[in-house]
Amino acid sequence: MPTTEYHCRACGAEYEYVFAVQDWPYPEACECGRCGAVATRYFSQPPAMSPDPHWDGYYDTQLGKWIGSRDEKRRLLKEKGLEEVSSQEFNRGFETAPEKDDVIPKDDPKFRAAMEKAYADMKAGNLAPVTPRKVEPDVVS
Repeated sequence: MPTTEYHCRACGAEYEYVFAVQDWPYPEACECGRCGAVATRYFSQPPAMSPDPHWDGYYDTQLGKWIGSRDEKRRLLKEKGLEEVSSQEFNRGFETAPEKDDVIPKDDPKFRAAMEKAYADMKAGNLAPVTPRKVEPDVVS
């Protein structure tokens, strides 16, 4: 039988209710038995587990180092002035990030004209497809 946890923000009381599997989906809120306010469902942290003696770690391609533990990763991130974020926070950061108004330098009119023409050609579909070509290495005799 699944246990569902609820927390009342008004008085701080916490409750655990046991539901039958067929009662799914479980209610997101219930009435607090202490103060009568709304207690919302939450998920507590699972119990800590002991480290696996057979786990050697992994190579983090973004940090460029072999990571043997969470503490080591936190230390490396702190040394580099970085912070680990969840994938939801990462995606949310892109949603709220301001777009640059103009990425073309204002002091280069030729570059601006070329970029505007390339953009117009791309939108109109006038760009020829790019054909990859094989580059032969120079043979030194």
